[in-house]
Amino acid sequence: MTGFKRFMAAAFGIVAAVFATSVSGETFIVKAGKPQAEIIIADKPARMSRLAASELQTFIEKISGAKLAVTNAPDKNIPVKIYVGKSKYTDDL
Repeated sequence: MTGFKRFMAAAFGIVAAVFATSVSGETFIVKAGKPQAEIIIADKPARMSRLAASELQTFIEKISGAKLAVTNAPDKNIPVKIYVGKSKYTDDL
């Protein structure tokens, strides 16, 4: 599998996981042009994880106009977390 295909498979898995957690339909990545989610990566992410997070941020912004934060520490005030790559937070899932 090429790097791009691997990236797309991972991105699809991440998006599917986010939407799967939204059983009630009330969880949004972006609502009314405002970010409702953040992208979480490891403290020292692998190069591919950093690239995947950046690409995800870029495409969500192109689609919605809202730029999601990419961070390594989740903010309790932001309702939706999108985990990209392996981190101490994904180990706890």
